[in-house]
Amino acid sequence: MASRIDFCPMEGFNPAGVNEVLGLGAKGLSAVCILALGYRDATFHQVLITYFLSFVEKINQKLNHLSTRWFSFLDHQL
Repeated sequence: MASRIDFCPMEGFNPAGVNEVLGLGAKGLSAVCILALGYRDATFHQVLITYFLSFVEKINQKLNHLSTRWFSFLDHQL
């Protein structure tokens, strides 16, 4: 079963600063990466899908229009 937890590694963090804030040096540990963790907002996910599909629909309409015009052009040439 999926946990539905999203994560994303982050770049550009200061390992020494993280070590100091969390007291990792005293435990013989050191930060090597940092992650953003959280649960996905289902509403936001649906908005992204709808937004993406709107572009797909626009591209599909343009391709259909182009192909119709191209075949119409060929009919006149033959």
